[in-house]
Amino acid sequence: MRFWILFGALTCFGVPGNAAEIRASAGETGRYRLRSPTRAREVSSREVPTAMPLGPAERERLRALARLANEGDGDAADIVDGSILLVQTRFLEDVPGCGFPAGCAGPCNVVVILWDENVVNPLGVNLFFNGNLITNVDGLAEDELPGTNGINLLGAPAGLHEVLIEDANTLDSEQCEILVVDAKPFGEPENVRAEDAGDDASGFCKLFARWDNFGVRPGGYLLDLDDNAYGGIFPAAVNDVLIEPDLVPEGGNLQTGTQHTLAVQALRFQSGCAAYLGCRILGDASPSCDDVVPCDGPGALRACQNSYGATSEIAVTWVSSEADYALGIAGFVDDLDNAIGVLPGTTEAAIFGGIVPGLHTFGVEGNCGDGIPVPPVATVAFDVLESSPYPDPIDGDPACEFDEDLGEIAVSWDYAARELPAYVVIAVRFVDDASGEEVTIGLGSLPGDATAVDIAGATGEETVVLRFVRFIDGECYSSPEETCSIAAEEFFVRGGCGNPDTLDPQITNAIAIFGFLFLGTTTPQCLEACNVDGQGPINLSDGIYLLNFLFLGGSPPPGYDGTSPTCEAIGPEIDCATPSTVCPLAVAGF
Repeated sequence: MRFWILFGALTCFGVPGNAAEIRASAGETGRYRLRSPTRAREVSSREVPTAMPLGPAERERLRALARLANEGDGDAADIVDGSILLVQTRFLEDVPGCGFPAGCAGPCNVVVILWDENVVNPLGVNLFFNGNLITNVDGLAEDELPGTNGINLLGAPAGLHEVLIEDANTLDSEQCEILVVDAKPFGEPENVRAEDAGDDASGFCKLFARWDNFGVRPGGYLLDLDDNAYGGIFPAAVNDVLIEPDLVPEGGNLQTGTQHTLAVQALRFQSGCAAYLGCRILGDASPSCDDVVPCDGPGALRACQNSYGATSEIAVTWVSSEADYALGIAGFVDDLDNAIGVLPGTTEAAIFGGIVPGLHTFGVEGNCGDGIPVPPVATVAFDVLESSPYPDPIDGDPACEFDEDLGEIAVSWDYAARELPAYVVIAVRFVDDASGEEVTIGLGSLPGDATAVDIAGATGEETVVLRFVRFIDGECYSSPEETCSIAAEEFFVRGGCGNPDTLDPQITNAIAIFGFLFLGTTTPQCLEACNVDGQGPINLSDGIYLLNFLFLGGSPPPGYDGTSPTCEAIGPEIDCATPSTVCPLAVAGF
């Protein structure tokens, strides 16, 4: 039985090293650059939605989102601190969903336009939808501080639309496109809850915020405690967050017996300036940390099956209550009295290998140091299967194309079934230059409806590894690995019969042709190299053609550079079982 660190996403393992990485937009966690066919649609529909002011609570929550979206963005127009942000917050087919504004008169699509104002603007801001002026919004007044402004657009029809904001005073403008959809493109969080995680040095309680999402994953999640945003945008693979009181004003009053509200929202960025936002799913928190202990253990364990067979690999993740367990984190399988290994104290994920099918209990235990009481083992039960319940997630194999100029691998795939995975895990596999060993690096996860991804920083020598993850009866299972790699171009030298690595054909190559034809010698490793004249099957004329070229000044074989041999590419119609190992190096001339 094996136990080792899991790097990267929930169902991919690996070791540190130089590797390609999924390109993210604007440094945003969980916002991966996907190539979507919907982006090719032209701006459509001239229907004009209705403008309605944002409510105070919604404005504050969306202001927090705008700050996160614009963080680190220096490409700004004069009227904004960051790019315009369009957020679809309601969906026509999402009934009852989050409820709909009164102005909708029933279910409707709602898009929020957000922008940051930083200069006094007495004439306000003009808003255009597909070239139509929607409304003029009051600009920043003399006695107001700079901040985020925004407005609702009610009844936006499905399709690709262009929104433009214009400073009515200077006529400076900025625009963005959003693909409005009638159906929410991801599943919502479920069962939002809190679990005790001990206490901090000030005596306030720590909490594990937890939620489930068994549908198609979003791009990430927003979390707030008592209407105050906590943290940034959490990646789609994250379902558990440690709430630390020192990151909440006045400890968030997280004390034993107090009542609090958690809220989780799913989020999907469509592009750098457009996003989809789900409902605020609420949960209650009533912390208890009366039993003050000097070392709080890991918690919020989750398991997912990676591989299948007589023995399997199970990925287990957890959230640590301490920044570092000085004596490490021990792992357990079934027997909670005997650890199978110890990992570094900052680890929060691991692979348990060699697990036979059946119901098992996986556990981890943090040790804060000598003389400090060790907290109880945190556990999760998981039913390990012999074969994957999700065996054929895609049609055929994924396709990989390498752009040498950009250093990118474009990966695409098509789904075989109507039921999509919850999310897709991306990894790359390559031979590490330093160790000479094959390693696999987890790069991250994509929403389950993703069908393409560009991997930047690649060399073209990587194998791309995909796993498609679904939740079945509440348990997490991945598909078998789906892989694709960039096939290296292979070459041969015409006339090099009998030796694929021949760079300048000699009389021995002609002798190899005659031996194959008349003496029953071994079939040449690359038959096309023996087809000297490039015409039809190999015969006596090929040997004579090569001798005439070598000794009588005859014509060179087809494809030669003058009289110099040339490395020719091996295509699908070329009969060459063993390509040259020295091509495409420059070949020697005569």
